[in-house]
Amino acid sequence: MRLYFFKSESQDYQDAALHLDYEPIFIPVLDEQYTHDKLQRALELGPRTRFCGLVLTSQRSVTTLVNAWRPLSKDQRAPWCRVPLFVVGEKTAAALREAWPDWHGDNLTVADRASDLVDNIIFATMNGKLAWDMADKAEKGPTPYFLFLAGDKRRDVLPSRLADLGFDMEEVQTYATVCHPALQQRVNEHRDALTSPEHWIAFFSPSGVDYARNFLSLDHAKIAAIGPTTAAHLKQLGYPVLAVAARPDAAHLVQAIAAHDHASPDS
Repeated sequence: MRLYFFKSESQDYQDAALHLDYEPIFIPVLDEQYTHDKLQRALELGPRTRFCGLVLTSQRSVTTLVNAWRPLSKDQRAPWCRVPLFVVGEKTAAALREAWPDWHGDNLTVADRASDLVDNIIFATMNGKLAWDMADKAEKGPTPYFLFLAGDKRRDVLPSRLADLGFDMEEVQTYATVCHPALQQRVNEHRDALTSPEHWIAFFSPSGVDYARNFLSLDHAKIAAIGPTTAAHLKQLGYPVLAVAARPDAAHLVQAIAAHDHASPDS
């Protein structure tokens, strides 16, 4: 049975699929265009009063951060080297540690999902781990803020929840997500299998779903999703999602798919 991953090829997903006897096929659906000029200017100016930390939700923002960091002088870099970091995803955190060795702070918070990250920020605030505390809110002065490195298709979970708590989010777009130039060709190469309920299609983002739908009917597809956000988007469009990863990684996604096949061998 084939398992079509609508993402760029990666060894962990290939190994996870083969381990459970699926034939992995990768169809890249998204491409990125990076932009670091605005972030570079923000870094050059330095953190303002009541700065609470950097927020990153993807490895792509790490790439932009590194590109914006390179031109900075030693004096411009100094204020950022120990700032609190708030990150969505262990892979994003690992990429950040590897690509940004100049950061040597001791306040790195990692969560699996954006909503969980907000809970961690609240905890850090209540326990005095940020540059201000809850008692400061009653004082006059600048609003506490985070520098949010975001893509063009980011969700509102982080900004809206933090705004409700009295934080500002200074948002800097670090990349734009576009359709991969090879998507249509790759879909055409596998169209018969992709439209058959015999094989699986796994999606990794709402935007990936939207781009794929431009070239492929999903009406009879057997669909899996990397997490609840992508699953909710698919269901909103009217597509049943038969498997959702308990955690957003290769092993949990393929395990969810295998569990469905084991429970419903004729589906």
